[in-house]
Amino acid sequence: MIDKYRPQITPFDPEEGRMLGQQPIDTSDMPSEVTRMVEEADKNPEMYVGNSAIAGQRSFRRAVAGIEDGDYQGLEHLDFGAVDGTPAVSFTDEDGQRQVFRLTMPQWTAALETRSRARKELEQQYKIDAYKKAIRPQYDMVLKNVPGANDPVARAGWQELFELDPETAYSLAGGALRKDAKMGVLYGREQPEDFVKAQKAMLEQQYKQKMNQFRILDSGTVDIATKGGIASAQAMVRPPEASHLPLEMTASDWLVANNSNVLPMVNLIQQASMPLGLPGMSKPLTPPAPDSNGNYREQTVRNWLSEFNGSVIQPLGWMPYDYENPNHQAQVIEMLNVYNSLRTGAIPREPVSKTVQPRPQAPRSGAEASAMGQPEQAESADAGSQQAEQFFQRYGDYAYESPGVYGEKPSDQSAAAKTSVQALLDRHEDNMKRQARGEKPNMYPPPEELAQFYKFVTGG
Repeated sequence: MIDKYRPQITPFDPEEGRMLGQQPIDTSDMPSEVTRMVEEADKNPEMYVGNSAIAGQRSFRRAVAGIEDGDYQGLEHLDFGAVDGTPAVSFTDEDGQRQVFRLTMPQWTAALETRSRARKELEQQYKIDAYKKAIRPQYDMVLKNVPGANDPVARAGWQELFELDPETAYSLAGGALRKDAKMGVLYGREQPEDFVKAQKAMLEQQYKQKMNQFRILDSGTVDIATKGGIASAQAMVRPPEASHLPLEMTASDWLVANNSNVLPMVNLIQQASMPLGLPGMSKPLTPPAPDSNGNYREQTVRNWLSEFNGSVIQPLGWMPYDYENPNHQAQVIEMLNVYNSLRTGAIPREPVSKTVQPRPQAPRSGAEASAMGQPEQAESADAGSQQAEQFFQRYGDYAYESPGVYGEKPSDQSAAAKTSVQALLDRHEDNMKRQARGEKPNMYPPPEELAQFYKFVTGG
């Protein structure tokens, strides 16, 4: 990629903007943007010279990273110029050896422009840091009198806003002291309205970034089950419209407030245990399993919960579960019970407790398979048939999770299977209606898998 060679070159002359003894770069046949860059550098010779204060310790690898990857410190190792009319850069490595790299004209101009842009950004950041340092005492003094700012959550929000945009934060704090200042609600607490709006804007931006991370993760797999798990987890990101709710609310509390059951949390646990996991996860998290009596080893649960909070719950925007909190502990044990029950193929029909034992599911009969339009053989050569069968194995009992909607599961296996299939088809059609209204789909069963199942069963 880079033609490296070791001939000695004459020292760089900032006054001339060239390497001494070499011919200037001929830009007569170059694109206008290249000519512009060279002309700008000729007027400001310091653009050609690396800044050792920014570059830090001399490093051959860092300099090459500057050329190849645009590393801003690596770029500051470089002096730009020409060797026999060919664009080149030179630098001194950690051994005190002068190194020269010939570059193509696009490489040379891109590296020079990238460094110039990085310098402007650093200069702007220096100005912001100086401004923050100058007004910090006044800001802290004003903040003491802002309504609601003494609340720890609100104060953290004010400080975060100050770090991101000190001028706006200072202006909002001053405006909150006006007698006619309006109030709003943020995380269940009354706060100045303009501050609430600023916080919501930040939350919107953070939400978009998280959604983009999930889209990137989803693009890395073609497996339908994995895509469904990612979509289910994505639906658990704390939405910006929940900013009025208490920050202490757990994800489980939010599901209860939205009349949902524990299954979305179970989906989170499942996806976090997969190799692909969730955005930012470095390794899969294996959930604790109960012993033969349905009990969990407390330390095992605590260790898993600590990682689950840090890798999953908090990045999604929710309050971490505190095992010392009886309510949180009950929520954690419930989701683990349901997860372990589902893992064996059985969905609990009654409220779960710490001693619920996972129950194995009996093999499905040929009648159930035929109700789906499948042959009795569980395995099929057809990929679509296999996926549909696997999907039904996991979610076939969906209709009976909420007694009263489809009724109790009949003893007749064929009737049960037909009802289960119809319930899943109805669920998909409801998703389509929601999509038409611009609403989010039901996230259980995973909508992508459900759509594939619907297509297989109906042929449409």
